[in-house]
Amino acid sequence: MRPSLEKFEKQLEIRYVEFDGALKPVDQPGLEAEGLSTAIGKVLDDLRREDSGRRIVGAILMSDGAQRATGDDDVDPRAAARRIAEQRGVHIHTVVYGTAELATAGVDLAITNVLVAPDTFERKATPVQGQLVVRGAPGRRVRIRLLLEDRTNKAAGESGPLVELPVTPDAKPVLELDTTGTSTTIPFSLSFVAERAGEYKLAIEAVPLDGELKVNNNRVETLVTVRKGGLRIAYIDITRPEAGFIARLNRTSQIQLDVVTALSGQKRGKSPLDAELFAPGRYDAYIIGDVPASVFVQNGVDLLPKLADRVREGAGLAMIGGLSNFTS
Repeated sequence: MRPSLEKFEKQLEIRYVEFDGALKPVDQPGLEAEGLSTAIGKVLDDLRREDSGRRIVGAILMSDGAQRATGDDDVDPRAAARRIAEQRGVHIHTVVYGTAELATAGVDLAITNVLVAPDTFERKATPVQGQLVVRGAPGRRVRIRLLLEDRTNKAAGESGPLVELPVTPDAKPVLELDTTGTSTTIPFSLSFVAERAGEYKLAIEAVPLDGELKVNNNRVETLVTVRKGGLRIAYIDITRPEAGFIARLNRTSQIQLDVVTALSGQKRGKSPLDAELFAPGRYDAYIIGDVPASVFVQNGVDLLPKLADRVREGAGLAMIGGLSNFTS
């Protein structure tokens, strides 16, 4: 292509531009595409808006023709080509490489549109949402995971390794998804708990599949600042109107409220209370609603002494009353 263009260099200035989600001027096109997306429509609009003071007589677009972009970058290439032709008089001449058929384009996973809660407190579950874009992998199982920087024994400003987080009752840092179809976008939701305040690097990763060649778009990294002051509270109650009002505490970014629903009436002795609720250091405070003392007896084991131990160690305790509260 370049030798064919060089004969026009006396009459025209020839510019070479690579693109992914934006235009990138280069001395000559590279052999590999390193970007995370292929936003053909957006870059044509960017070219139309360029005000270089020079007239553009034409543009040669070399691509497989496949639009691979999300969100605001997903602009219709045909509409963008019409706009630049009508407003700037620039016609797009295409040179097609390979095929846009995704089934033959190979396996590709991409993490996009990641959103992490802006307020993150220590010991509180922080949600992480995003989208998994799957191409050429129908019927495959994909593993998405969170990796958090391990700053154990690290000085201020010194980075640590990214490590996979364990699944706990409070956090879901790993998710497995089954794909359907050749090309699909799957929303996902994960969560993690940081035990100490500080600034950490967080990575959201789709574990590469066998046969996947392009893996630089499998991971998105960001920085999260974890602040002090988070409280973890266990709230044990039956289903009743008051419970809905107390559950609103979870709207506060500094409080992690875990609601444990106890059975009422004749089934109240079969409430599935877990002894781990009263493990040392698990919660900063306990709220007990309309439940009798018998709810705390599980498989013949009385859990109230464990609750008493946690209160002696400094955990808070509130009993909000009800028909069965303060009874045996």
